[in-house]
Amino acid sequence: MATVRHQIKELVERARQRQLPLLSILSRKSPQERAAISRMIDDSSFQDALAARGFPRQAAELGRIARDIKNLPEVDQQFYFAVSNRLDLNQLSLYADFLYGRIMVSHGEWQRAADCVAEAKRAFALQVRPVTFDEMDEHTYFSKEALGNMLLIQDFQARAHLIPNTLSDRAALISNFIDERPALLSYYEIAGDPEKDLAHLFRQEDVAQLELDGESWKRMAALSNISSIHGAFRTGDDLYVIMGTTGISGVRYSSDEGIAFLGQDQMRNEFLHFCKTEISQRSTTTLKLIGAFKSGDGAIVMLADGSTIPLSKDEYRSILVGERLPDSHPLTSFMNSKGAKVLYSNPLMAKEGEALVNSDAFAFGLYSRRSPHRMRVRPLTT
Repeated sequence: MATVRHQIKELVERARQRQLPLLSILSRKSPQERAAISRMIDDSSFQDALAARGFPRQAAELGRIARDIKNLPEVDQQFYFAVSNRLDLNQLSLYADFLYGRIMVSHGEWQRAADCVAEAKRAFALQVRPVTFDEMDEHTYFSKEALGNMLLIQDFQARAHLIPNTLSDRAALISNFIDERPALLSYYEIAGDPEKDLAHLFRQEDVAQLELDGESWKRMAALSNISSIHGAFRTGDDLYVIMGTTGISGVRYSSDEGIAFLGQDQMRNEFLHFCKTEISQRSTTTLKLIGAFKSGDGAIVMLADGSTIPLSKDEYRSILVGERLPDSHPLTSFMNSKGAKVLYSNPLMAKEGEALVNSDAFAFGLYSRRSPHRMRVRPLTT
């Protein structure tokens, strides 16, 4: 397979440099003429049959081309007809890389698979494209975008076995995968499931490093040392780790089932359910926790009784600059009720980041001189 891939790469490069005169001749022929040449390669008597139909000169010319192609190695013949049928040279090169990479992955040749993708990355500036594997890809040929995505799946598979054995490096790879995962899901059936290869990268000993059961400052220090982990929380025996650069997504770790990758919607639901439970359980009649979470352009406020108060974009901005909401607003009514109000520190506030900045701004906005409310920030309790 390595030899075939090398031959195709070499032919592609020679074609780009216009060093294949026969290809130029073949590409100028009509589909019917190319079909006739292909048939003559398999059956030389077809030239005589074509001549007998009244096309002797055309039969002779196509016969010469057929003999020239027939003298080429088989892989060269396939290349000629593929390109003459208007297949893109880059597309053909990527296809050769994909087939080679798939064989390397199936045999556990991780370094060779990684080297193959690295070469394609340099040549074609590969990056994950948010395109769906469609009917055209399934029934005719793989587009360049599809081939690029499938090669990058192979890259994740290979890197999962080559990554340095440190939590920081392994978490960075998982975080990178989580960001790209939505665009890759539709390619799993053809290219393979990289989650099976990545699943071993988060282990029981990693949980201890996150200091989830330690004091607040210990957790903050542990998470700050791992830039790609934004927060973590535990529900029962399950550990949820928030990772990635876009939205709230990440992994769920279970000592029984191992690692499971969670998309934004699933992770956000688990995260909000955890926060809702924490706020309810840790509030008292004299101390009421309040959770503030950015949502779109606005925010949602979570109260101890489990209810939520949505804030529009303008309402949220008004609070951030310390302006008072109308007396009739539900949040105003809550802030005027009895009991101390304390802003709940959610798991995303365990380290410097957007969540901590937004929460601080929210608390100080309610506490400003233009607002009569008093709000305290509770140290991280999770």
